[in-house]
Amino acid sequence: MSIESGSLTGTTVGRYEVLERIGVGGMGEVYRARDRRLDRVVALKAIAPGLTENANARRRFVREGRVACRVSHPYVATVFDVLDEDAGPVLVMEFIAGRTLRDVLRTDEPDPARDLAWCCEIAQALAAIHDSGLVHRDLKPGNVMITPDGHVKVLDFGLARTVEQPLSESADTTTTDESTITRDGVGVGTLNYMSPEQVRGERADQRSDLFAFGVVLWETITREHPFTRATTVETAAAILSEPPGGGAVPAAFDRREPLRDLVLRLLR
Repeated sequence: MSIESGSLTGTTVGRYEVLERIGVGGMGEVYRARDRRLDRVVALKAIAPGLTENANARRRFVREGRVACRVSHPYVATVFDVLDEDAGPVLVMEFIAGRTLRDVLRTDEPDPARDLAWCCEIAQALAAIHDSGLVHRDLKPGNVMITPDGHVKVLDFGLARTVEQPLSESADTTTTDESTITRDGVGVGTLNYMSPEQVRGERADQRSDLFAFGVVLWETITREHPFTRATTVETAAAILSEPPGGGAVPAAFDRREPLRDLVLRLLR
């Protein structure tokens, strides 16, 4: 049986009872499930339906999932296991309660000390991921959870996109809000947080994550995005050729020169 979109809900995968789908991306679908042996809630990430018949995608998903199991850090969502099912590979991950940083930035009033503390925790999480030889490739506020006790958990790390393609002329040119650029159902990242080399279709490495972290840091501190424009093409052009913020440094960085210099260095 192949995995169809949303088809795991109500089924059993290994010892896991799949309860509901809670997320979907270019590389896979995420479900809330119950571990029947340990009686705990976990998250399952199944490879995207369009990739179940792609042998290379399956091998890469399993291989990088096994590497991700080695990352252990309080600010990184833990990967417990990798199941290589006939229907497709599945990652068993820590289920994280709370809100995404994206939702917090959209709804909550800024708190400079708290916001900076979250960014420091994201930096520690990213360092742990890099120390394990992984590259996140899609760091963004939507992949950072703020837990009920007020700390961060970085999600969806180390799962490389199977095919990385440049932004083509056929890409959507309408208004964008964290548009995920895809080709043949394969995600290549979230444009608003892609580094210049990712926009050009080049190989991403740890430095690409540092650029994305600079964007997240800028956005968390200022509640503004340094490169988002009205369309995907304009946003891509801004990432490639314009200074962050159009060259204007937001007032949130006033009297915070070391932080401003750090962010500009990350985005250079």
